[in-house]
Order: sequence, then structure tokens, then C-alpha cells
Amino acid sequence: MITKEQYLEAVNKIAESVYSFHDRFEIPQLNIYGDSDEVILKALSSRLVLQMEELGEFSQAVSKGRWFDAVHEAADVLYVALGTVLSLGESGNAACKFVSEKNYNKTSLNSKIGVSGKVVNSVRS
Repeated sequence: MITKEQYLEAVNKIAESVYSFHDRFEIPQLNIYGDSDEVILKALSSRLVLQMEELGEFSQAVSKGRWFDAVHEAADVLYVALGTVLSLGESGNAACKFVSEKNYNKTSLNSKIGVSGKVVNSVRS
């Protein structure tokens, strides 16, 4: 089992790689306050195509029982997802903080593991 420090080191390394990749290839960051909805949706659609390609490769590896390949494909899925968040600029950063906090606040007292394996809110408002 890996430690928290090892996990954070690996995630930080891939995030640094994504940032460097976007910098090298001059992949722009969106400005939700200055770019039109059309520009933002076009960019997100392009990112979705990339994400679906990586998810397809991950799915294929799992379906074919190639767990070693699936592990690498899972990291590719993360790489593209982090690239999408980076391309969203400040709003991507804010979304990361929001989702992190939301999930950090889930406990066994207010959440449960649903049938799909996803942890969901179990307390009704």
C-alpha cells in the first residue's frame, strides 16, 4: 500500500507534467469572464473528445482483462482530466477546491456507498 505522501507526490508529478505540456504547446486557458459561451463550449467539446478517447482505451483494457494496461490508461484519463481543469483557468481551480471540500465533508454519518460504488449523501434535507 502506498502512503499519503507517495500518492501526493505522484499526483503532483502528473499535474506538473500537464502544466508543462500545456505551456510547451501553448494550449490556452479559457477566461469565463471574457470568452463567449460559444468559445467555452467549443473548447469543452474538444476536451470531451480527448477524454472519451482515453476512457475508451481504459474501458478496452479492462474489458480485455489487461489490468496492467488499464492502470496506465487510468493515469491517461487523469492526465486529460487535469488538462481540462487547467484549460478552465481560474474557474477550473475554483471547481477543484469546491469538489475537494464537498468530498472532504462526506463522512459515514452523512453519506453512504451507493449501488454503483459512488459515495452519495444519505441525509435528506
